[in-house]
Amino acid sequence: MITNNDKSAYGKAFTRVLLHIQENLDTSISLEQMAQLAGFSPYHFHRLFHEFLGESLMSHVRRLRLERAASWLKNSNHSISRIAFDSMYDNHESFTRAFRRAFQISPREYRIQHKENTDLPSKVGIHYLGGSIPDNIPQSLPDTESTDVTIESLDRLRVAFFRHIGPYEEVDEAWGMLMHWIKIHQFDFDFSKILSLVYDDPSITEPRFIRYDACYIVDDTVEQDGVAGFQVIEPCKVASFIHHGPHRKIDDTYRAVFFGWLPQTNYELADRPDIHFYLTRPHETEESMLQTRICVPLLPE
Repeated sequence: MITNNDKSAYGKAFTRVLLHIQENLDTSISLEQMAQLAGFSPYHFHRLFHEFLGESLMSHVRRLRLERAASWLKNSNHSISRIAFDSMYDNHESFTRAFRRAFQISPREYRIQHKENTDLPSKVGIHYLGGSIPDNIPQSLPDTESTDVTIESLDRLRVAFFRHIGPYEEVDEAWGMLMHWIKIHQFDFDFSKILSLVYDDPSITEPRFIRYDACYIVDDTVEQDGVAGFQVIEPCKVASFIHHGPHRKIDDTYRAVFFGWLPQTNYELADRPDIHFYLTRPHETEESMLQTRICVPLLPE
């Protein structure tokens, strides 16, 4: 059994591996390569990975590729064959079998149920398939004033972070660790440097596998200390919009943007985590008055 001290000591190595995997889903990933990256023997790495993540390395890689494929099915017009090859499957048939095992539905059926059934007009641009609104689609959406979208260029950011894996409702522990780290390092705390990286769509990813990074912006002079993780958010173009209200209702704002604004543009979503900037302090602000700036990375035009 791995102790809490062991987990703390190995955390930096596994953060490095997890970042490598999510940034290289289009390439071959092997146990031997990841074990070398972590600095462990393949056998030792395999045991540790499963205990840390609750799944094997290759199960983790396959799941992320299938979740990305599901996101493409929802948010792009790519053919299923292209999505299959881009997901590292040799052919359409093997991809379909794997996708059906994971989601209990074929890719084509998934696309119909999650995208094409929004083809009828609505006041905010949501389109539904057929003549009725599916039961799983809310009957109302946030006011369009709260989902005005601007296209912006996001500069390079270096962040220290603590990763949470699990339901979004349980991210407070990661924030507590980050705040303690900031205090220990005696930084001149600046609330505007607080942000989160949000990797997973809860309608695709099981809650226990959701990835979320609680982050603080630091400059290049801050050295890695083996406690916090460090990563660079590369410059990119983003769709920026404000969510007004409780964080638990943030999906309503996403839905209004993705179903209302996005279909009317030529933009495509980039395969990068969304960035959330907090414009109000949650412990000092009424829930209804909270404001979160959401930046969704876009592919270059």
